[in-house]
Amino acid sequence: MRDPKRILAKLLPPEADLQPFEATGEPLELAVQLLRDVVKLRKVRAWLKQAGLEVTVTPAVFFRLLDIPAINFIETPNRNLDVDVVSLKDTRQPGDPVGIGHLNAVLRELYRSLFDLCESLRKDHPFLLLVRDISQDGLDRAAAHVARLNSMNGQLTGYLFTSGAAKKVEQEFRAFFPRSEGAHPLRRNLEAVERELGFYRQCVKTEKKWEPLGLDVFRLLREDLLTQTRENVEEMGNLLWNLVYESPRVQQSLALAGIGFEDIGSLFDEERAPVRPF
Repeated sequence: MRDPKRILAKLLPPEADLQPFEATGEPLELAVQLLRDVVKLRKVRAWLKQAGLEVTVTPAVFFRLLDIPAINFIETPNRNLDVDVVSLKDTRQPGDPVGIGHLNAVLRELYRSLFDLCESLRKDHPFLLLVRDISQDGLDRAAAHVARLNSMNGQLTGYLFTSGAAKKVEQEFRAFFPRSEGAHPLRRNLEAVERELGFYRQCVKTEKKWEPLGLDVFRLLREDLLTQTRENVEEMGNLLWNLVYESPRVQQSLALAGIGFEDIGSLFDEERAPVRPF
């Protein structure tokens, strides 16, 4: 980096005094790199928010997420080489600020959930028949239609004596899922639809787990955003980890820019830390 001071001036507001940054004696190149990472963080957060997922958790939201064991319990090795387990729910107040370590724990667990869904899609459901119409309410309707058709399918006679009733069920099913052409007629695709409903039940469980963040898996599936959402959550986690790892060398510079790690608000609030894209 030829002139980190010039780039720093572009990242900070025009009125910012650069002399205190130089006076720290810290490497300006690294300070610039990490401030650029903060800009990237904000862009990723904005993308996720547009996709309906707010990962900049407030203290109240984080407290609700402590119902997830992987976020609530902190394991720390002690002098006896044992592991002490601490419950954040027992040691925090609902209004306590959310630190960068807390957000990292949220993102790690969120990434696991999204990764599991993506793997299920890749391995077992490469082509979703109902994805254009599916919703949580639609899942219950589809399951009811599948169950009705299964009850009409005789072990030896098939639909020989129930073809009229079965056709009526198929017509109702088509009315509920008009854009899911690959699923019609239902009798021909019954097994595939039934398997697909199992995946959607997994989606419902994931949504319930991440309800405090507003995760809408069905929307992500309809808009083909699930993989990209997982990738952006991963990128945000990597950026946060890099900030934590590199920050001790430029701690004073980050503080001068308004960035602190005890409260993640400064990472995403442009008023508290006015770092500009460059």
